Amino acid sequence: VILVLILVLTFVFMWLKSRGQFMFLHCVAENKGEVVKPWKEYADQANSLFLFKIAIWLIGTFAGLIFIVPLVLIFVSLAKTNFEIFGAAAIVPGVFLVLGFIALIIVLSVVGTLTKDFVVPIMRLELCSVTEGWRRFWALCKPNMGTFFLFLLFLIVVNIVLGMIAFAVVLGA
Repeated sequence: VILVLILVLTFVFMWLKSRGQFMFLHCVAENKGEVVKPWKEYADQANSLFLFKIAIWLIGTFAGLIFIVPLVLIFVSLAKTNFEIFGAAAIVPGVFLVLGFIALIIVLSVVGTLTKDFVVPIMRLELCSVTEGWRRFWALCKPNMGTFFLFLLFLIVVNIVLGMIAFAVVLGA
């Protein structure tokens, strides 16, 4: 029951955030503090974004399970046998599973970042669905791949620096 409640609340907040992204963009672009007008005006785009987020969430969950379940089985078998049966041979697949999981997280993070930073503004300007927004973004991205790659690297560096500052503040407190 608790798991279902958490899942429902997750989807409700995901839906509200999708609506809120368009409301925020509208208010910034128009320099107004409106709620009702952007809530209604961008309902189709927000619902399209919400369904896209659900699809990405489902893909991420099932793809993550493909890496996590075998990894847990490897660690449980290693813990039970104390390296007697499998030994170091079980570590190699474990390393590849961890690397695959990290790659999955990176891909999903890049998709989420590009959606939030580029596709959603395109959707707002063009009043289009998320798939059309991604098509239009990709047309912009292809000839400027290096610039977008540098943008993503810059975000990574900024997040690492912010994480280090937060860690230093926590240690200092």
